[in-house]
Order: sequence, then C-alpha cells, then structure tokens
Amino acid sequence: MEPVETRARARAAAETAAVSILSGVLATRPASTDDPAAPGRWPAHTVFGPADVVVAGVSLVELSRWSGSPSVHTAAASDPAAAGGASPSEVCAVVVATVVDVACADRIHLDLDVDLRHCGAVVEEARLIGRRSTAPRVATWPIPGADPVVLPEDVRPGDLVAVPCTGPVALRDVRPAGTPLPEGRCAR
Repeated sequence: MEPVETRARARAAAETAAVSILSGVLATRPASTDDPAAPGRWPAHTVFGPADVVVAGVSLVELSRWSGSPSVHTAAASDPAAAGGASPSEVCAVVVATVVDVACADRIHLDLDVDLRHCGAVVEEARLIGRRSTAPRVATWPIPGADPVVLPEDVRPGDLVAVPCTGPVALRDVRPAGTPLPEGRCAR
C-alpha cells in the first residue's frame, strides 16, 4: 500500500473514533447541563459544567472543599456592553451552601446551611454542584415564602448548591445567626 493511502486510512479511522467518543459523551450528558443560565444573573466569566460551576477560573466545588460551607466567591458582574463581558466597577457573588435537610410534605423544602434572605440571592438560578444528576427537575423551596428553585428531585443532605447573588456578599451576610465560625476561617 502506498504511504498516501495509509495516511488517509489512518486519518479516517481516527475521525471515526473521535465521532464515536463524542457521540458517547453526548448521549450520557446529564440533564443538569441542559438548563442554560439567564444572562446577567451570574458573574462574568462563568462556565457551567455537568457537576460544577467555574467563576473567573475558580471551581466552586473546589472552593467549598478548600474553605468549607458556606462559601462566598465575589467576582466582576456580567456586563455584555463592557470589554470582555465583565463590568469594570460592579461586582456580584456566588454563595455555595450545603443541603442540611430535605423535607417532603406537600412540597420539597430544603434546609441549607446559609441564610439567603438578605444577600440578594437569585434563587431561581441555583445549581446543584459537586455531583451529576439525571433525575427530573422539580420545584424546591430553599427560602420559606420565596419563589421556588428548580433542582433535581434527588437532591439530598450533603449536596452542594451554588446560588448567584446581586452585588457583593460577605460570609457574615449569609451565615445563620449564632453559627460558630470554623477555626481558621475569616467571617469577612
């Protein structure tokens, strides 16, 4: 066989293998990645993955592993009119919380390790992070009396939830009153 034919066959075999791998990945993609974010609700340079949200290069799952829960990450606010899509002067935050309890009476109520009532939380944009879920998405209530958020129905204690917030947020703004701060952590 001539070298040109050999290279052409090798290239065709490689392309077929790449298509097969891509088809397999797309076929197993979890439902949680099919929910696009609302423009302007998350910080600039936010990337959504199947089990994580990365904000300005910071993995929120890794942030939670490193600093515990709750965690707060502040970044430039999204501004489509600005160069690079990031506001030169405005900031917003993302709170990472742990699900403490799930109550299923007439509705699914989540008990989180944060108080989201006074931090400008955009709860309808909350995302399950830290694990993949292909379970159907259902309305859940992380804040009593507030609008529901749609999360996978298999949400359980120990799960991490990322919630974008309007404006800057400090950890002290979301920690429930009287909650002791773990040693070595700053409450600013």
